[in-house]
Amino acid sequence: MDGPAQAELDGDLLALPETMVETLACHDALQRLGFAREDIFILISPVANPEHALLSRGLGLGDLIVFVVLKAQEREYSIGVGAIEEEGFEDLWAKSIVLWNDATQAARGELWERSEIRARVAELVVHLVDRGFRLPSVDRKHMS
Repeated sequence: MDGPAQAELDGDLLALPETMVETLACHDALQRLGFAREDIFILISPVANPEHALLSRGLGLGDLIVFVVLKAQEREYSIGVGAIEEEGFEDLWAKSIVLWNDATQAARGELWERSEIRARVAELVVHLVDRGFRLPSVDRKHMS
């Protein structure tokens, strides 16, 4: 796909709600660190302790939050991404994945550049290492 159709698709990716942008970027960050796609999951859960949500923004107890969960190396780590309405989340997530997969590398790069997780990737690495994760590979070119 190219031309106006591709530009529209890229625009749709970049116009996703902030929580979806951060969810995609967190998923991407973990893959950039070398973790397998099969080890990264999405979970919606009520916030039990907002202080434990790495990227949470003004969430209160009981609010629904999207977590990106890494289950690898006999460990688990969750990144609290942001608030979400449960109704329609599944469809929005499915749409987000299609847009990500069909977008140009430039659009995915732009999404990564403006994400909060990119600005906090060093913090993410520290959290993972502190919890005993080995980083399978770190591509410094892509993390900068």
